[in-house]
Amino acid sequence: MQWRFEGLCKSYGDIKALSPVTLDLTPGVYGLIGPNGAGKSTWMKLAAGLLKPTAGRILLDGRDIREYKEKYYEHIGYLPQSAGVYPNFTGAEFLTYFGRLKGLSYKAARQSAAELLEQFHLSDAAKRKTKTYSGGMRQRLLIAAAMTARPDILILDEPTVGLDPKERSTLLNLLSSLSGDRIVFYSTHIIRDLERIADRVFFLRRGEIAVQGSLQEAVAALSGGVYTALLEGEELARLEEEAACQVISVRREDGGSLVRYYTEGQPLPGSRPAEPRLEDVYYALFGGDGAEEG
Repeated sequence: MQWRFEGLCKSYGDIKALSPVTLDLTPGVYGLIGPNGAGKSTWMKLAAGLLKPTAGRILLDGRDIREYKEKYYEHIGYLPQSAGVYPNFTGAEFLTYFGRLKGLSYKAARQSAAELLEQFHLSDAAKRKTKTYSGGMRQRLLIAAAMTARPDILILDEPTVGLDPKERSTLLNLLSSLSGDRIVFYSTHIIRDLERIADRVFFLRRGEIAVQGSLQEAVAALSGGVYTALLEGEELARLEEEAACQVISVRREDGGSLVRYYTEGQPLPGSRPAEPRLEDVYYALFGGDGAEEG
């Protein structure tokens, strides 16, 4: 299976929400990260067929999705960031309802619901009303609903937002397990989510892909530019004001502050080269706006 974005872009008047994107995706996990307003949700909605592109197209196995018409939606499962559950439905009723919306018979929808509840570790809560579910349980239920038609492509906008570390870990394990024979395309603010399950990452800045590739390739973009230095107060203040430097982290230590920073120019005297991390890529591109380490 191949999912191709070919010159895909979206503008609103003179504002470019997404600059032309051309790339091919095959089964695996693809993570999209960037600050608010970078264009992540726009890309997700275009991918889900909910927005009409200004130019370009999306192809699935070589065919323009416009040729698929309504059948394209049989190939995708989409979870928007603002999705919610029906509080007075049980988990089983909620998934049965989605099965019926997908055109399954009542019997087939109930069977599908039972299978999804098992797959998403919700069988024990099948008869409980969803208003009693934890945040992580609700997110698993919503992704299970997106999986009702067993789609080839799963599009998830910020699926782990608001979850505690344990719930996030459970959900990430599920997403990783789902990617064996399908494409999982998701956005996040949480850097460690990418480090844990993404096969390929896209850093989006003002509607453009600033860095992309495997985790190793993305990190390699900063090779030779990340340093640590032990600085005193005035030195740290000067570094933070230096336009050519981006402070990544500061940790208090005896004798000063251990500063991790990125620069495209010459490092400060006494600095030591540091091995780049994915977090460093985010700070170098965006200055830390909206980033969560997790």
